[in-house]
Amino acid sequence: MTNEQKEALAHLRSQGLGYVSIAKMVGLSVNTVKSYCRRNALPCVKTDSFSRGEKKSNPLYCRYCGKPLNQKPASKPRKFCSDKCRLAWWNSHPAEVNRKAYYSFVCAHCGKTYTVYGRKNSKFCSQSCAGLHRIKNAEIDS
Repeated sequence: MTNEQKEALAHLRSQGLGYVSIAKMVGLSVNTVKSYCRRNALPCVKTDSFSRGEKKSNPLYCRYCGKPLNQKPASKPRKFCSDKCRLAWWNSHPAEVNRKAYYSFVCAHCGKTYTVYGRKNSKFCSQSCAGLHRIKNAEIDS
């Protein structure tokens, strides 16, 4: 670890950033950052502008890694610094995804009621029902 990285660790930790965010910014592993901070007694100082609740809604920082964002005037405000951060955040927060496209149907083969997300033209509750329905229709046609 270089002296610049050590200084950056101390500075970022004093700003209230967590181990994962610091590791991504400095380019070290999370365990290296964690052990260095613990060995050198670098506590995480939570400031008002960087507390967890405000950091999530603060439009000046990436929701995933905490890097400052460059907001473009007259455009939609950015929430993430990159597509990588955006995908990682959504994959790690599935409960916060606002899923609106749930549809309920009755299976054309077995008659069971099922719910599906995002496919409004669904006919079968499973692939096995679809296959059995095809086989049944093929026997009727023969």
